[in-house]
Amino acid sequence: MKFEFVPIDYDYFDFDGKNYIKLIGRNNKGLKVCVIDSYEPNFWIVLKKDADATSIAKLINKVETKKASRTTKVLRTEILDKKYLGKDVKAIRVFVTNHKDAHDIASEIGDIDGIEKRREYDLPIITKYIKEKNVEPLKWHNVDGDVLEYDEFGGISEGLNLDACFLAKDIKILKKEKEFTPKTLAYDIETTGRDIGKGEVLMISLYGNKIKKVFTWKGSKNTEK
Repeated sequence: MKFEFVPIDYDYFDFDGKNYIKLIGRNNKGLKVCVIDSYEPNFWIVLKKDADATSIAKLINKVETKKASRTTKVLRTEILDKKYLGKDVKAIRVFVTNHKDAHDIASEIGDIDGIEKRREYDLPIITKYIKEKNVEPLKWHNVDGDVLEYDEFGGISEGLNLDACFLAKDIKILKKEKEFTPKTLAYDIETTGRDIGKGEVLMISLYGNKIKKVFTWKGSKNTEK
């Protein structure tokens, strides 16, 4: 199924040892939908000049770490020519089974001879996802996906108050920009107490598109009706 979609909120979860991104937003019909997208966690290794990239990649491919009930392994590596601080360098992209353990994997390979720097192993997974897949918030995208059954991924779509949930096969930003104006509402609560949960509520004010209201239990001669 293909549709236009604008992501508003991002989250991630693990299922069967893999990382997935959960996008909540609106489709072109105004419905609240969820799009689940797969993600391959990774980080970068910058090599020293004249380092043997092939030999280093072979050593990295053997690394694994164990934590709690899971074992994280290096799935594969890619040797690429990149720019680092304006200079041409040889780099290795390291793909791991779980983003949560990228820091530990990076630490394990830190002593391998020929490695200059380790990069992006400590970035949040959502930041990495947006950067790599170019799925930007509050911008319209074309989505090709399958309707997610309620019991898939452990029933993750239950309790989300959604109109539909999809497993993405492809997400691409619209070539022709299309404006999206989100509905916003600001609020303020005034109470008689300083501590959270204590004191009486004096008033609640709301401000947004087509709404300017103050709710209070005390009367006022200047209140507009």
